[in-house]
Amino acid sequence: MKEKRNNQKQASKLLRILENITDFELILCSYQNALDCRKMHELVCKQSKSASYKILNIDLLNINEVDDFQNSLPKTAENHNDYYVINVIGLDSKIEPDEPCGFLKGINLQRKLIAEQSPYTLIFWLPEGLLERFSLDAPDLWSLRNSVLVFIDEEGSRRNTDITSLEFHCDSDFSNYTIKEKKLRMEYLANLIIRLKSGAETSENQEKMAQAIFDQGELLRLTGEWNKALNCFCECRKLCEKLGDQKMIARSCNKTGNTFFSLGNYKDAMVFHKMHEQISKELNNKDELAKSYGNQANILQMEGKLDEAMSLHKKEEKIRDSLGDLAGLAISYANQALILSAWGKLDEAMSLHKKEEKIKGELGDISGLAISYANQAVILQMQGKLKEAMFLHKKEEKIKGELGDIAGLATSYTNQAVILYVWGKLDEAMSLHKKEEKIKGELGDISGLAISYWNQGIIYGVRGDRNRMIELWEKSINMNKSIGIPTTSKEEALKKFLEE
Repeated sequence: MKEKRNNQKQASKLLRILENITDFELILCSYQNALDCRKMHELVCKQSKSASYKILNIDLLNINEVDDFQNSLPKTAENHNDYYVINVIGLDSKIEPDEPCGFLKGINLQRKLIAEQSPYTLIFWLPEGLLERFSLDAPDLWSLRNSVLVFIDEEGSRRNTDITSLEFHCDSDFSNYTIKEKKLRMEYLANLIIRLKSGAETSENQEKMAQAIFDQGELLRLTGEWNKALNCFCECRKLCEKLGDQKMIARSCNKTGNTFFSLGNYKDAMVFHKMHEQISKELNNKDELAKSYGNQANILQMEGKLDEAMSLHKKEEKIRDSLGDLAGLAISYANQALILSAWGKLDEAMSLHKKEEKIKGELGDISGLAISYANQAVILQMQGKLKEAMFLHKKEEKIKGELGDIAGLATSYTNQAVILYVWGKLDEAMSLHKKEEKIKGELGDISGLAISYWNQGIIYGVRGDRNRMIELWEKSINMNKSIGIPTTSKEEALKKFLEE
């Protein structure tokens, strides 16, 4: 009976998403085992019998042209009182290995017509590995996605469970959104909040408003508007306290901690991550608890407390593994690898980054791939493989630019500038540091600015401008001190330089 219970649990997760959708939405469901897919599909249909929508199943195996697919969808004029959830299966029958999928490109071109036909949810069921193909062959349609669910076959693993599911792109995870997508989502959320505020003050509307404000905060956080993001998360917490929604309060504390971390305020970041940990323990929410451990470990890493940080990452990894949370495991591997790099264990670090990259590639986590490329590039730099490192940094820069990850772009500029400095291209290196400085200044990233000033100081020193170098190094040290980052090594370097 274990398999049945697990299947029902995962189907319920999908149904909870469907219950809150009233306009056109696109959901992608990826599976590893065709039998598991069929069972999930049947359970969704079975559990939705009492819902307010109708299920329509479309098998692409029997459809040859995009026009035929479009014509098989319900039209508003014909079914204006009905809301449909449409399961689309058989996409694998349209895709040839290593060749662009003409069918996907076709529906990508007709995405607007499809979305405007009727208010419904379109669910594409994809075999494992086709998520990336979907994003490549139908990028505009991919950008319309509301959620991505990954159903993982765990048969034979030490967990002794048959099926588990992983949501790695729900309505509050916008890390893979482009600038345009983020802007559109912000507009949608602003209008939604206005409608909810003007409506009845029911608990249901208040819950939706809390989620919308939370989502606003997350979008603002990802675009570097950190103070505005803090205001949103604060408003969300206050609303959830009235509702008694402890789970949402915990999530809001987590995001508040992450935002303070981005601002370089590690003291307040730790306060909120501790609150997140406490609530997660009270709720027995292992997923949120793992996030708390990971985020606290990141703070400890920044403070130079690497042994304590690694201990927390190991606790996080253990929970992630027990939950079958591949996305979470990838993040844990990445952070552990950073510590191994700091300890000089570069081969072990690279091994973990490769595991991280593999998982993120399989999950279609484009933003996560950029981070993995950056971390691998840093190791290659430490190994003296600068050409290979620059290649990965360029891949990282391209992705972060497309996603509108301004903070990520600044970090990429920093690392590329370091390589250019080693190659003796000082003017190009300084140009990137100035771009980096501008971004980090606009974002209020104190720790990032401190790094930029230190690196610029080095270039001024090489050019023979001793006074400017000392000025920037002192500025960097004082900025780090203001936010609690250890400065002993940098102070020693400055003292040694002054004594020469």
